[in-house]
Amino acid sequence: MNNSLRKDSKKDCCFEIFAADKRIYQFTAATPKEAEEWVQQIKFVIQDMESNTIPEEEVEEEEYDDVGQVSSDSVDDSIYEEVKDNKNTDYANFYQGLWDCRGDFPDELTFQRGDVIYILSKEYDEFGWWVGEMKGTIGLVPKAYIMEMYDI
Repeated sequence: MNNSLRKDSKKDCCFEIFAADKRIYQFTAATPKEAEEWVQQIKFVIQDMESNTIPEEEVEEEEYDDVGQVSSDSVDDSIYEEVKDNKNTDYANFYQGLWDCRGDFPDELTFQRGDVIYILSKEYDEFGWWVGEMKGTIGLVPKAYIMEMYDI
């Protein structure tokens, strides 16, 4: 612990990690208790690095009883969800982001590489833009930034 790193209320939350002739790393935790916990965990790892085994924490395991019978009267059917078979999914209009794209205007969709976008319209194709939907948000998508998700 090193309370001389800061002069504010977080001074008791600071600590350093260093080795002789190596770089010094300085950290500030949210609370003094959290800083102390970090230091204790780091000390534990450093002490244990001398052995080749990883110590296991003792965890009490509950016994699993699969023999007990449940009456059909006590089963709550409201926990089950009805799965609908949607065979008419329009896979041809699912696209995936090739690169991160930040919308410059409110009507443009912002997305990350790998995000799934459902294309609603290719009306503005001649301008290089399509209308897409992602996570409930609809906006213009530059078609050069996306690729087909399914090869149909």
